[in-house]
Amino acid sequence: MEIATYRACDFKIGYAGDKLWYVPKAKKYIMAGTIQSGKNKFLHFEREDGEWVNFGLNDIDKQMKEAGARYIQSDMRAGRIAISNILEARFKGKESFWEKYGSMITQTIFYLIVSVSMVIIFYQWGGIIDRTNELLGRVIAYEELKCPAIAGVVPAFAMLMFRRKK
Repeated sequence: MEIATYRACDFKIGYAGDKLWYVPKAKKYIMAGTIQSGKNKFLHFEREDGEWVNFGLNDIDKQMKEAGARYIQSDMRAGRIAISNILEARFKGKESFWEKYGSMITQTIFYLIVSVSMVIIFYQWGGIIDRTNELLGRVIAYEELKCPAIAGVVPAFAMLMFRRKK
């Protein structure tokens, strides 16, 4: 049963006349077909694993299941592997500096910023604790001068908690 008709473009490899087919609708590179069923018509069957097999008019997958055999067309499989290697070599090229070391550099910068921020926070935190100790010491000294009978710091801060808003 014919499911779809695709047009393929020739994709030349090297200078020896070798070529692949690129199927734009399927976004696949496949080997050029060898079994032809009409003028410029090559039948392909897509197996369950996604591999395209050039065939005549029989259903290869059905015959394989009925026979209980695992059919592997080594030419198509080798071609698929060669295609992936050729495309990777052609389009990948060398890794740029940022592709190779970019994540390491950004992580290092991030950890440096966090470390410097933590040092600054802890340095300031020490100053805040020193000032708070000095303030509490002065409040306690003031309370002892004002009312020696009342001990503690609570009366000094009670005025702040219960003050009226204007």
